[in-house]
Amino acid sequence: MHEPSGQPRNRTLRHARAFTLVEFLVVISIVVMLCSLLAPSLSRTREAAARIQCANNLRQIGFALISYTEDNNESLPHSEWTGLSSPRYGDTMALTSPGGGKPDGLGRLLPCAGFGGHLSDPRVLYCPCHHGDHSFERYEKQIDDHCISGTVFANYNYRSSRDPVSGNRIREPLSSRWILVVDGLRTRADFNHRTGTNRLHGDGSVSWRADVGSSIFKSLPPSDSVAVPASLFRDIWRMIDSDGYLR
Repeated sequence: MHEPSGQPRNRTLRHARAFTLVEFLVVISIVVMLCSLLAPSLSRTREAAARIQCANNLRQIGFALISYTEDNNESLPHSEWTGLSSPRYGDTMALTSPGGGKPDGLGRLLPCAGFGGHLSDPRVLYCPCHHGDHSFERYEKQIDDHCISGTVFANYNYRSSRDPVSGNRIREPLSSRWILVVDGLRTRADFNHRTGTNRLHGDGSVSWRADVGSSIFKSLPPSDSVAVPASLFRDIWRMIDSDGYLR
């Protein structure tokens, strides 16, 4: 049976109704609200992933330190910064000696140091959470397999072969009781994770030390222009060594 002339061929067709301005604004508001709710969770996820990468960096540094120590009569790499008349324990973040241009501290693990190249990739010495001025990209051209030029800083602080707490040479350095490498302590901007620090132990294991109340962070120098007595880093390392706030 044919439809009467003038009638639509399909009575079920309907024209799509466009969004009104009010409906559009409501949708945008909901999207913004959902993003604001998800943002902290995404930020925590990114931080957790970066913290895991940092821990992996420290494990590789740990393997290199163990190898170096076994090849050098159970001695850790020396840091000239701790041998000064006024030891500068904050500057054991440096991969070069005072004055620059010579591998020092953790820099002695690199191939350019001539001690066997126990750590082949210098990027391992740089934390993905670093907030300060010492990125790998800044120093990449100064480090290669044959030489290291100028003054170069990493993102981790090295305890060195001389203990900043006692001032004595570290004995049995591959024991788990020794914490050998942590976040940068030179300034507050060098303290990579802000809420705590990954800690590399002498046996190559890594643990997390939460900085409850920001006690470590607040003790650090606000900038590198501040003269820092060795006693300050003695107290900071004591806090790092403590297990009171582990989680």
